[in-house]
Amino acid sequence: MRIFLFIALIVVPLLSAAADSDFKELCQAGDKAFKSGKYKDSLEIFRLALDKSPNGWNDNHCISMIGHSLLNLERYEEALVWYNQIPELPDINDNTRVRHYEMIGEVYFRQKKLPEAKECFLECLKQSSDTRTRIIVQEKLARLYRRLGQNDAAIRYYKGAANAAAPYYAVAISARRQLAELYLSQKQYQEVLDLFKSVNCAKYASKQEKQQAEKLIHQATRGLAAAKKAAKK
Repeated sequence: MRIFLFIALIVVPLLSAAADSDFKELCQAGDKAFKSGKYKDSLEIFRLALDKSPNGWNDNHCISMIGHSLLNLERYEEALVWYNQIPELPDINDNTRVRHYEMIGEVYFRQKKLPEAKECFLECLKQSSDTRTRIIVQEKLARLYRRLGQNDAAIRYYKGAANAAAPYYAVAISARRQLAELYLSQKQYQEVLDLFKSVNCAKYASKQEKQQAEKLIHQATRGLAAAKKAAKK
């Protein structure tokens, strides 16, 4: 009996460590497949990972990534089923619980169910105090209102996302670019220049976003100069 207990004390932790290692490797592989746009692969990998999760079927990362994979495969109703599990998971923080509104809103947005999407995004914004979550949701609300042709509301939410406490966060940068494009379409050249005054585009992590920002600033500068010249005639 003592020998059996001794063996168990050694073998069980080793098996547990091996299972945990397998789980982490699967999650890394799933994340890599997802980032590469291989959504079918990421779906299957995260389903396998969920079976090996030390949390059982209560792993938020696996469940969220299964939902994201289904979303990008345009299997919207299935994505909703997975996203709706998130608020019921034990041991998750409040921001994770609130984020499920944003995820569900994205499903509705892609289904062109704009009233339902707006309701979810607004609920997420109401409940979340996390800076990055609020940037993400405000950028999505801006795009939604722009699609509805409500440019004033779109500008308000773009500003909220672009002028946030994390100005160099990728979504904030994207929101700033989209807002600048909207201003240019309305010939609001000074607003474009004012938008970029408070940021240093050299700090942008993405070379493409930096080049686009510089192009928008150049277009606004030329547009403003032309407008002033025309006003003098």
